[in-house]
Amino acid sequence: MAGWTVYCPDCGATNRVPADDLTIECGKVSCTHVCENCGNAFTSEQPYWRWLGLKEAPPAGDENGEADDPAATETPS
Repeated sequence: MAGWTVYCPDCGATNRVPADDLTIECGKVSCTHVCENCGNAFTSEQPYWRWLGLKEAPPAGDENGEADDPAATETPS
């Protein structure tokens, strides 16, 4: 799993957060980090799909994680 580059809201410095320090929960990626430049502690959060590098959120699925369009998951006969 990849890490995350976050920017300190205090000084603007770029900080790299290793994947082991990230929390992925309820469709969001978050971390609490101490800036390597100024020592400011801050929390960052973003949607999981954005962290994956997608340009937009994927279509919503049902509670089983399947696509909303049944034709997208049917096997041709």
